[in-house]
Amino acid sequence: MKKVYLAIPVLILCLLVARSIFAQALGNRLSGRILLQVEQHGEAWYINPTDEQRYYMGTASDAYNLMRSLGLGITDKDLATIPLSTEMSKYSSIASRLSGRILLQVEQHGEAWYINPTDLKRYYMGTASDAYNLMRSLGLGITDVDLSSVPVSNTATPSASESSSSSSFGSTSGQSTTFMDAYRVDVTTYAGGISQTSDGGYLMNGQTDDLDPFFPPEGFIIKTNSSGDVVWSKLFQSFEYTTDPMASPYGEEDGQEIIETSDGGVVAVGNLIGFTDDAYVETKENWDDVFITKLDADGTHLWTKMIGDYGTDAVSQVFETIDSGILVSLMVDELCNCSEPVDANKHYVLVKYNSAGVRQWVKQTSFMKSSLYTDPFIIRETSDGFIMIGQAETPDDSGYMNSTISTITKTDENLNVQWSKSLEAIPQSYANVTVNDDGTYELGYTTMHISAGDFQDVETTSDGGYITFGFFYSLITQGSYSVYTPSTKVMLAATKFDSSGNLMWVKSIESDMEKKENLFYGTKTADGNYVIMLNSYLDGDKLDEYINDPIKYLSVYLTSGAFVLKVNEDFDLLWSKTIASNDYIAPLDLQPTSDGGVVIGGYYISPDIATVRFGENVYYQDGLLIKLDVNGNASGGDSWISDYVTFIAADVSPYVTTEEMLVSMDDFVFQVDETPTPAVPTHATTAESLIIPVTSSVVADTDTSLAKVPTTSGAETKTWAQITYEDVVAIEPVNAKSQEIHDDLTPILNDIFTNEVKLRDNMAGYSLDYTFGRVVTQADVDAVRDSLETIGYTTYDSGNGMLTMMKVGYTLSMTFSIYNQNKGTLGVTF
Repeated sequence: MKKVYLAIPVLILCLLVARSIFAQALGNRLSGRILLQVEQHGEAWYINPTDEQRYYMGTASDAYNLMRSLGLGITDKDLATIPLSTEMSKYSSIASRLSGRILLQVEQHGEAWYINPTDLKRYYMGTASDAYNLMRSLGLGITDVDLSSVPVSNTATPSASESSSSSSFGSTSGQSTTFMDAYRVDVTTYAGGISQTSDGGYLMNGQTDDLDPFFPPEGFIIKTNSSGDVVWSKLFQSFEYTTDPMASPYGEEDGQEIIETSDGGVVAVGNLIGFTDDAYVETKENWDDVFITKLDADGTHLWTKMIGDYGTDAVSQVFETIDSGILVSLMVDELCNCSEPVDANKHYVLVKYNSAGVRQWVKQTSFMKSSLYTDPFIIRETSDGFIMIGQAETPDDSGYMNSTISTITKTDENLNVQWSKSLEAIPQSYANVTVNDDGTYELGYTTMHISAGDFQDVETTSDGGYITFGFFYSLITQGSYSVYTPSTKVMLAATKFDSSGNLMWVKSIESDMEKKENLFYGTKTADGNYVIMLNSYLDGDKLDEYINDPIKYLSVYLTSGAFVLKVNEDFDLLWSKTIASNDYIAPLDLQPTSDGGVVIGGYYISPDIATVRFGENVYYQDGLLIKLDVNGNASGGDSWISDYVTFIAADVSPYVTTEEMLVSMDDFVFQVDETPTPAVPTHATTAESLIIPVTSSVVADTDTSLAKVPTTSGAETKTWAQITYEDVVAIEPVNAKSQEIHDDLTPILNDIFTNEVKLRDNMAGYSLDYTFGRVVTQADVDAVRDSLETIGYTTYDSGNGMLTMMKVGYTLSMTFSIYNQNKGTLGVTF
């Protein structure tokens, strides 16, 4: 019997070992697959390849968040080697190694891709619903027994050790390091451009000045670690070669943008007055060209380009393309051979270099400088080309109120325009008279096009569409009787387009914060949301309170801070922060970070005195780097960062329309095209922590929103007559005589204008002024006449929108707005 008893434990052990081996083999075979529990209700589970455990996908939102939390960062270059789901199959060693993984496109905006183990192709994960449906469509049915053999994970976060050589930032996790540092290169310093590097550190470039009148300001480039500590610091110096004995031997450089490239190098761009000689000085019409420089990872100079057109040229943007090229956008002031410099010929130009600095092409766009706006131009790379927004040149004699208008344009990878749409208010029509050859007159109408706002950023959305951000013109929602009061209060807007350029919706968010300038910064974050930043006044929302205190009121306009907001794809406001405390902060750049947060660059006025001039203290101005987590916070930064929660959100889709716009992309030749050699010496930089670096686990707060408007589709566009009608507050007559006439007219007008009738003014009882929900036609005038005749009025005169009718004791002189296409009105005197 002892042998029997001994055999039973051995048998059980063998079964357990066999089951463990089976589970291990099953987990390995199903690694990276989506399993559907077919014997229950089709519950979905994901087998994570890194631990071969199963993760419950739950709702669509749960599944999407789970997939992103298990995501692995990948560079654009490595991702491009994996075929799309719509492409022919091809071997990719990276796809084989990352089979079943979720990849996050960290060099773009965190777009998520699923590598299907069955065909080793990548499938784009769009919205939560789309991602969930995609996963279920690729799912594999499994029995309860087989599923039970795969261990269940008790966490939804991958281990910190997960990594891949193809990763740019490594896997996404809840760890976030936040800080706020001030950098003193010389007396004045500002960080015009910033970005995060693949090792979690940061790059910044800008301008510094020792205030020596004999030496101009200089450019600088700094590399930090993830806590903001300086790793290396360099100056970027140009030279002058003129024979003018009064000229400085040094040029002036102004860094504006900076990026890390996929080969580990650094590309910085900016504006400069440098590398000039006598011939340049004789030809130029104004100063400033653009430089593009590349350094290696240690800050050693590799190559520099100088481009422009002998005018005031200014760089706008730089980024690395999917093919490892470098794309730069700049505003070029073309030579006009004018006696004095003018702004009439400033267009945005795009130039593409390969990684070695060899130029591949140059294109001049019809996006240009406008005298009315801050002239932003933003271009983003998409999976099949480019999307861009800016102020596009309007056609001559086409009825546009201004020479430019906010326009979104989609091109292919070769900059061939696929579609281009303006963002406009509802057009207005104005009567005009044309004299014919025979001396007769002909009435016509001119359509006037008006911009809907100043849109300054465009980003991709998870459904393959696009979203733009900018300032909204509330005037386009107000009728012709409204009193317009100019305001600097922040009123933001977002417009959503599908992939074909169809406008889906337009939403606005309004606050009492006062913007300091019309410049707007936007970026897409690694978690698929968007962060917006403005330069604002401190206590700008309290100006109404200070109206009776001139000192307080005016002191507001001596302040400066950052106003930062985070929104999702529906333009729901997730959080909002003000950054400044009582100190002067000027934000100049905003970029995403791999943890879902953002980093802000700019400058900070230090309380430290640098020198005294003419009896006045001169304070240090230090470059600034602010790292915020996914919720817009920095640990220990409560004295600098505050919540702002008062907003009004609205769907303004009925007030906005689009028109096809002709946008050109023409070949262009730079008049200034040099390969100079700058000096890039090491230079000591000190850093001060205004908010001490803290690394902590952070979970994105997505439970609430500060402002939210339901997303609707197919909203009917309003007419200006409707807008004016809705804007009018109806009144009642103030005396018996006007009341009696009002009683006669109201039933008739309500019948003709389908109850969209408002008495707008009674002029102290001497007249009646009506507004209707549509324009008035001659047929309406005739109908009013006929109806009044049925209640005892007789017609005395009629024509051209005028109608005079009499009744015992009354003579009504009526003027209808039959020639006004922007509103429907009737004025009655008696």
